Parts: sequence; C-alpha cells; structure tokens
Amino acid sequence: MSAPYFYRSNSNALADALFDLREGLERHTLWVNLGLQEVKQLYRGSLLGAAWIVVSFLIFGGGLIWFFGALSSTEASWFAAYLLIGLWVYQFIATAITGACTVFIAAEGWLRSQRLPMSLFAYKLTFRNVFNLALTGISVALALIYIRHPLTWGALWAIPGVITIIYTSVWVTLLLGFATARFRDLQHIVTTVMRFAFLMTPVLWVADELGARGRFANINPLTHFIAIVREPLLNGQVVMFHWWVVLAISLIGSLITFAVFARFRRDLIFWL
Repeated sequence: MSAPYFYRSNSNALADALFDLREGLERHTLWVNLGLQEVKQLYRGSLLGAAWIVVSFLIFGGGLIWFFGALSSTEASWFAAYLLIGLWVYQFIATAITGACTVFIAAEGWLRSQRLPMSLFAYKLTFRNVFNLALTGISVALALIYIRHPLTWGALWAIPGVITIIYTSVWVTLLLGFATARFRDLQHIVTTVMRFAFLMTPVLWVADELGARGRFANINPLTHFIAIVREPLLNGQVVMFHWWVVLAISLIGSLITFAVFARFRRDLIFWL
C-alpha cells in the first residue's frame, strides 16, 4: 500500500506545504467537477434546481428590505441597494466560514483512500461558494437595474474587492478546517458567532444613522470586507481605510495559515 499523499519522504514541512498548495491548484478540473457535483446533489429533484440560489436570495433580501427599509431614514432605493450588496457579500463570507469548519472532516474518506493534496478540498469549497456568489450576484445586478441605481466607473473597484474576499476565503478555509478538525467544538462556536455577527455587521442597518455608536462597526472585521465591495457599487468610491484593514488582515492571516498548514499538515489525518 502506498504512503498517504501528505507523507512525502525527504521533504521539509515548508516545501511540502508549498507542493500541496501548487498541486491542488493544478488539479483544478477535479475540484471544479466535485464542486459542481455538490451543487447538483443539493438541488437534485427540485423543479428549479440551482436557480433556488437566486430565488431564495431575492425572497430573503426583499423581505429584509421591506421590514428594515421602513426603519431607516435613508432614501428607499439607496437602502435597497445598500442592503442587497451587503447581504450578497456577507452570505458569501458566512458560508465560507461555516463551510470551512467541516471541509476536512467531510473529506476524511478521500484523504484516507486517495493520494490527493489537502488544499484541493479548500479550493473545491471555495469554488462552490464562488459559484453561488456568481448566481446571487446576477440577482443583485438585476435588482440594481430594477431600482435604477446609478453606477459609475468607480464601481469597477468592486472587482478587486471581490477577488480579495475570494482569496481570503481560501486561507480562512484552510485555517478553520485544521482548527475544527483538531477541536470539534469549535464548529458549533463558529456557527453561533456567525449568527450573532449578522446582526452586528452593517448589513441591515447603516452605521452613520447610529451616530457615535455606529463607529463601533469598524471594530468588526466583516465591516471592512463588505465595504471594499459595497462602497464602489453604492457610491462609486474607494475608502482606503477599509482597504488597509482588509490587506492587513489578509497578509497576517495568510502567514499564520501557511505556518499552521506546514506545521500540522501531517497530523491532520490523525485528527479525523
């Protein structure tokens, strides 16, 4: 019987980790197909299929706009765009974080029986989430057209924002995947925190309407990740403060994740 993929002889931990990340990317055909299979499996037998991703988003977003729009003092169409864009980004982040908690636990059978890079499963989860992001993004675009929200060339700055968030979701998936494989209770803690975070993140409410209390929103990291996409689409502006926070989190998080990945990569199979 051949040795598991993660036990490559005569290799140091850093080189092994880099090889895993590169090899996972090179097997993009596999993780794309696996991601699409999961989407098909989830909606198999339903009348609308994957279109439910769009329908459920529009129904949920419309309900939130109807209720919380009445509580906001801002103009109705502006608040609708504000909420939908924020909800679009938040759902991607929340899905990536909660899904990361089981990414390796769910792949135990693959990891024990196949010679596959561990990073492949992080890429697969990210692809599936990006697929959902693209579909819900279409619904957001249609909604913005319907409410006649004006877009400027500054809206293009949302593209690097989305790319940065997708990149961040990859290292978050690896980091949380390892952490929850080792400490299983962490999965339930993360799920609870993300439910609370939805209320504490400026998605349903506008920070400027809360005055001094609204400034506390900047303590929440999710505020900045949402802002680098929402500000360009909403106001055609780039607020560099949010970008500096996001880049700092992404850089530090990437370094920590790579260190954890290199140090505990060979231990993961024993935690599953």
